[in-house]
Amino acid sequence: MSEDKKFLSFNEILAVADLQYEDVYIEDWDGYVRVQEMDGIGRDQYELHMTNITENAGTPQARLKTLENVKAILLQLCCVDVNTGDKLFTKAQIEQFNKLSSRPIDKLFTVARKLNKLTDQDLEEAVGNSESDLSENGGSSSVIDGESQ
Repeated sequence: MSEDKKFLSFNEILAVADLQYEDVYIEDWDGYVRVQEMDGIGRDQYELHMTNITENAGTPQARLKTLENVKAILLQLCCVDVNTGDKLFTKAQIEQFNKLSSRPIDKLFTVARKLNKLTDQDLEEAVGNSESDLSENGGSSSVIDGESQ
């Protein structure tokens, strides 16, 4: 092990403000909205929702029901109040938010996908990287539960 590596403590990690954001001007609303990268909890919630879409793909009606509000759900996790850092709107307000014009929603959704590495290109790269990692490691991960194999 190299002696020049700096290992962080838990408190040092928590002290880092690592969530990226972008302030997006919405012409239709004549103002800015801050779109922020999801934290770990938000990312887990979003991935769980997306997993439910896949699992409910049995009937067209079930698939459509789980796809409802998919953009607004991501934006609820990513749009934050610039002064407090709190979510700009609640889960209970998703349907109300989704009744707004699609132009600003699409613009914000595009930024949220980019910040959270959810674009088609990001997903293709992730799949490619995981496949090459598996082939390089003989089909297994090199780290399990924080311990080296």
